[in-house]
Amino acid sequence: MARRGGWRSAQQAKVDLQRWHASHWMGPGNMQENVRDGMPYLLPFRVFRAHVEGKATTVYEDGTSVSETWKKEYHVENAPSMAVYASFRHRRDLAQQAVVGEWMDNNAVPFRGHHAKKETDPTKRSENQGMKWTRETWNMKSSMAWNLALLGLRNQEKRTRLEKAKEKDPQAKVKVTLKALRRTQRIVHAPVYLFEYQFGEKHGRAGEIVPQSFQAMVSAVDGTVAAQRHLSAPKASLVAGATVLSATGLMDLLMGSPLASLDVGFFGAVAAAAGNVASRHFHAWKQQLDERERFRMEENAFERTAEELAGPSKREEDTMLELEWLEWMRWMEQDKHHWREETRGAWAEALWKRQLARRLQRLYHEERIEKERRIHGERMAREARHRERFGSRPEDEGSWHWRGRRDHLGYYRILGLEEPEDASQEDIKKAFHSAAKKWHPDMYTAEQTKEEASSQFKRIQIAYTILRDPEKKAMYDAGRALDAVG
Repeated sequence: MARRGGWRSAQQAKVDLQRWHASHWMGPGNMQENVRDGMPYLLPFRVFRAHVEGKATTVYEDGTSVSETWKKEYHVENAPSMAVYASFRHRRDLAQQAVVGEWMDNNAVPFRGHHAKKETDPTKRSENQGMKWTRETWNMKSSMAWNLALLGLRNQEKRTRLEKAKEKDPQAKVKVTLKALRRTQRIVHAPVYLFEYQFGEKHGRAGEIVPQSFQAMVSAVDGTVAAQRHLSAPKASLVAGATVLSATGLMDLLMGSPLASLDVGFFGAVAAAAGNVASRHFHAWKQQLDERERFRMEENAFERTAEELAGPSKREEDTMLELEWLEWMRWMEQDKHHWREETRGAWAEALWKRQLARRLQRLYHEERIEKERRIHGERMAREARHRERFGSRPEDEGSWHWRGRRDHLGYYRILGLEEPEDASQEDIKKAFHSAAKKWHPDMYTAEQTKEEASSQFKRIQIAYTILRDPEKKAMYDAGRALDAVG
């Protein structure tokens, strides 16, 4: 809640940041001298309230599944993702952590395009005067902000249900789909202080060791801190040294270790030095590990998306949304300590357009596959009627072949399988992954090449849809009519 006397001062916010760091048992005790004075900003937020219809399906390792449906009203107090920082000027992860739900819900005003009701300017109040607040403008589109809010809400619901499901089955998987029945949008400027400081070290571009810079935000409303945790070098050294000393001493007592003849203090000193170095380089190492993990998750998501694109659209939707969420997380997290407004804004716009194009492409795929299925079914039905009326050719007794060829529609050939007789299901799956990666439209930028890749990718989808199903594959191999292509 806000202080009765108005917003917190810059000095009070600085104290809040210091206390927050010191609250962790391994945190630095005094950072006042490293932290510059806070810069006051009014951050623009789009605040949504929506009535949502949701469905969650939990699939367990034994093949059983449980579905759940619900209708619920979401707002910033029960779903923080419904407040979206609508600018690219500052780091999004810090701005989103500084969300104060109840205050935003009480102070946001209705938004109707360019005819938004004017906000009450709290900086005009006597208790908040004396400091120049920088008011940012909204430069994130409303549609993009709503997409981020909905993806964040879906991730929140999925994470909650997945935690419960894994208590029963560690291998459980959860799929969540949300549909907004109606929504409203309001706007508000949230007051925060932006702090900049240096802590620890990292390797520069030329390999030299340089101080590492950080940013933090503190809400002027209630002192909520959005920052990165740090390790105190002296505390890390003390813990590492004490751990080695205690472990070595225990080994000497219980096992008569040969280390008893050595200077145990030497090992303690080495461990303490290692702890000191680790604490100073901890954040640089962690950033590298986080980046590798994000790339791994994106690669896995792309693999699932490429595979499930060939399946029914309902199976595909959850994976597509998961991929979109990972793409936005990468946009927010990658190289965030070197945030640039223009670069980040252009990246967001390009990503948003690519995701919209992918959604339209998915709808086009569904229509195209349905059309191909219908044409294929009609053709096979005509052939079946012809056989019924005129009978089979002598060489076709027992099975109907298309002009005597096994791969009569080229499904094996389009996946790159030259010998259909020896192709196993694992071979077909690997061939599909390879072909899908090569011809996925997102891998191309030139319009003509992208169109060619899209056409080829559709044919790959249809081929894999048939060949991955053992029953349909057997019918295709025998040249018999197939009821459906999807």
